[in-house]
Amino acid sequence: MGLGLYAHEAIKKGEFVVAYTGELISADEASRRLTRYLFEIDDDYTIDGAARTNKARYMNHFCKPNVEAEIEAGEIKFYALRDIKAGEELGYD
Repeated sequence: MGLGLYAHEAIKKGEFVVAYTGELISADEASRRLTRYLFEIDDDYTIDGAARTNKARYMNHFCKPNVEAEIEAGEIKFYALRDIKAGEELGYD
């Protein structure tokens, strides 16, 4: 597991948590990049979230996630699957 991303305050179920930000690249370019922070939007486009300004890159994988990614108009946004307590680590599947 990496550094992790933690809730600074309580988050209610269904609330927006964080966006996955970065450079929008083609699927072909994504296959050439050597990074672990690629998040596929669709068959044609991927977001390279390697920049440290992308807070969502610090989230780890959970078998029982508390947030879920939704792709909305080419953006990746995470929403709470349940109420999350302040200080709790955030993770997605």
